[in-house]
Amino acid sequence: MPYVESYFYNRDHSINISDFVIIIPIGQLSAAIGRLFVGHCIRYIYPYWIFLFGSIFINIGMFFCSYITNPTLFCWAYGLFLGGLPAFTFLPTVWNLWNHFPTNKGKVNGILLAGVNFGPVIFSFIYTMIANPYNNDAETVENDGQEKQKVFGDFVSERVPMTIRWGAIISLFLCFIGYIFLPKTKGKNNLGSDNKEIPTLTFTDMLRNCNAWNIFFLLATTSSGTVYLQSMYKVLGMIYINDDHFISFIGSAGFAIGCVGQLIFGFLYDKFQLKRVLVICLLVSLVFMITFNVSLSNKLMFSMYFLVLSFVNSSIYNGILLQGAKDFPKDRWVFSYASNSLVIPFALPYVFQRFITPIIGYFSTLLILSGIIGIGVVQVLIHPDTDVRKNVVEVEKQEFLDKD
Repeated sequence: MPYVESYFYNRDHSINISDFVIIIPIGQLSAAIGRLFVGHCIRYIYPYWIFLFGSIFINIGMFFCSYITNPTLFCWAYGLFLGGLPAFTFLPTVWNLWNHFPTNKGKVNGILLAGVNFGPVIFSFIYTMIANPYNNDAETVENDGQEKQKVFGDFVSERVPMTIRWGAIISLFLCFIGYIFLPKTKGKNNLGSDNKEIPTLTFTDMLRNCNAWNIFFLLATTSSGTVYLQSMYKVLGMIYINDDHFISFIGSAGFAIGCVGQLIFGFLYDKFQLKRVLVICLLVSLVFMITFNVSLSNKLMFSMYFLVLSFVNSSIYNGILLQGAKDFPKDRWVFSYASNSLVIPFALPYVFQRFITPIIGYFSTLLILSGIIGIGVVQVLIHPDTDVRKNVVEVEKQEFLDKD
């Protein structure tokens, strides 16, 4: 984000650099629409075809966004393509592999979400090394005379279009590798990895289901702190630390820790009660969010806080995804609709950065986000219990009866 902001700000100083945070909610709106489309297509098209054609179209679109010079058009075009990429790749991959490994959904989710977290490890480093190879310092500018922002000079900003093109090319290459390895034949002890979705609920049934609505709001509240930090960590780091390479390396390390967390929590969700694991992680996240302002005093504290939060927050999406699978085992499409609640937390960075944070500051902003996470903790506690271990046993028992 700081690179894109700098690119357009150096072309026109009248631009409010906080406006570029809008790429985040636009991206999530695109992801929401994409998930609805994918959830509908899964009834008629094999998941791996959705993955292939969606990833090709979207990465090509991101490549050509680098030639857009109008800031408003860029925000909408790049945001739409950026958000569409996970919509057309993640859920089709999940559904494909759940059919292939029906009794190890937690571990499958952990591996896949580790890949999601590993993406920023690669691309944060790539973007930094292409856009700012010499670690040039950013200059301080005032945002409407209130909250200070950091902007890079001409050398860094003029390299931004090239950085976006390389990012799209590398992303497309990785998608091709992913497609090659997706299972396209029947796995052992399953119904076939290419199964289409055969729903047992109607759309009206879903709207009347309390569990579906709780999943919807649960994902929105518990993800608010995670999304804000992942969106704003570099902005915060540049304001208080002002060392671009250091912040980029810490960001990469945080996402790498998130990869490890996804694998660990994927294992824990298959072994222990989902609610217990998720509540403990959310409480740790709540404590660190409330005291996050302490970390802005020096590099060591900032690093520790970001790494700890990256680890514990890696449990959230996997846990709620599994909860949705247990609540609606034969209607996976329901989660496609419920997960559109992510539009809310992804809109928060823009709303805060544009309208609220310049007035109340980052400390109060983080306190508000902590309160939202607290609401999520309550929602987890009131949601009906689902024991992952018991579900695994039931699946194995059913398989035994089918063989008999």
